[in-house]
Amino acid sequence: MGRIVVRSVNQHDPTGHGGNRRLTQIIEVLERWGPVDVGRDVFWGGFGKTAVAIGRGAIHAVRRGRLMLPRPKTLRNEGVIAELVRRLPIGADTVLVLEAFLHAYLPLIEEVRRRGGRVVMFPQNLDSLTPGAVDPMSRRRAPVWMHDEINVLRLADLVCCISREEQWLLALFGVQSLYLPFYPAEEARPGLRAIRERRRTCSPGKILIMGSVVNGPTLAGMQALVANAGRLVEAARGRQIVLAGFGTEVFRSALPNGEFRVLGSVSEVHMTDLLCDAAACVCYQLGTTGALTRIPQLLCAGVPVLANYVAARTYYGMAGLIVTETLDHLLDELRAFEPFDFDAPAPPTALEEQLLRGLRAL
Repeated sequence: MGRIVVRSVNQHDPTGHGGNRRLTQIIEVLERWGPVDVGRDVFWGGFGKTAVAIGRGAIHAVRRGRLMLPRPKTLRNEGVIAELVRRLPIGADTVLVLEAFLHAYLPLIEEVRRRGGRVVMFPQNLDSLTPGAVDPMSRRRAPVWMHDEINVLRLADLVCCISREEQWLLALFGVQSLYLPFYPAEEARPGLRAIRERRRTCSPGKILIMGSVVNGPTLAGMQALVANAGRLVEAARGRQIVLAGFGTEVFRSALPNGEFRVLGSVSEVHMTDLLCDAAACVCYQLGTTGALTRIPQLLCAGVPVLANYVAARTYYGMAGLIVTETLDHLLDELRAFEPFDFDAPAPPTALEEQLLRGLRAL
C-alpha cells in the first residue's frame, strides 16, 4: 500500500449533491485501506486565475509539440493540471485515485504511470455518453469522444463502476472493472434513520420531485414532468406535488397551478421535513449514465420511489422502488399508489470487501 492521493472536482461532503456523496463514500472505503490525502481541483475561477492557467496551458502545449494551440478552455484545463503535476509529490509509492473529469487528468495520469505509481478510477458516470456533455480537453460533444474516455480508463490499474450497466459496457471494450453501488456514507446514516423514524408518526401526503437543475439529465427529466404537470396532478389524486432542489425556481412561471408547487432551493432542514411528509418521490430521466444517488438515500429514509427504468438503473429489485417503463406507466402507478413500509437497503459490505481486496493486490 502506497501513498493514496485523491484528486477531484467534487467536495468531501456526505450531505451534498450526488457527486459529493459518492466521493465521500469512496473516501470512507479507501480509509479502511490506508491514510488518504484528498485534494479538490478548481478548473474555473476569476479572470486572473483563468488567464494564468491559460498561459500555463499554452506553454505546456508547446512543450508537447503542438503547432496549433487548443481552445482557451482546453488550455485552462491543461494549465490547471500542469500546475498540479508540478507541485504534487509523485513517486513509485503514489496511488492516484480519480472519480470525475477523468479525461482532463490525462497528463497527471501519464506522469504517475511514468514514475511507477498506480492509478485507480471510480467513474461516477461515463461523461462521453452523458447527453450534452463536452470533452474538457477537445471540447467535442458527447458521444463522439467515447473512445477517448475509454482509452483513459484503460490506463487505470483498477476501475470500479457505480452501475452494473457501465461495468457491462466497459467489459465490451476490454476494460475489466469492479462494482460498488452508491450507499450513504456512515456519517449520513443517522439522519436518514431519524427521517425513517419520524415518518412512522407522520401522515405522508405529498408527491416529491427533487434534484438540481445544474445536472443536465436531471433538468431534462424535470422538464418532461413539468410538461405533463396536468396529468401528474390528476394522477396524484389530491396529493400535492412538490418540486424542490437547487435552481428549480426556473419552473415557477410554467406552473401556476397550486397543486403542483415549486419550492426552488431549500435548506437541509426544510428538505428533511419534505422527506418526512412525502408519500413518495418521483424520479424520471430520459437517458444518461452513472446512477442516481438520491434513490438509495430515499430508500434508506423510508421514502418509496416511483422511477422510470432509466432513473432506476442499477437499483432494480430494491425494496421500496417501483420501476415503470413509460411516462404513462408511471402515471398509472401514481394513480394506484398507496404509501407502504419496507426495510432499508443493506450496505454493500461484500462488494466493499471485494474492492478492498483489489486495492490491496495493487
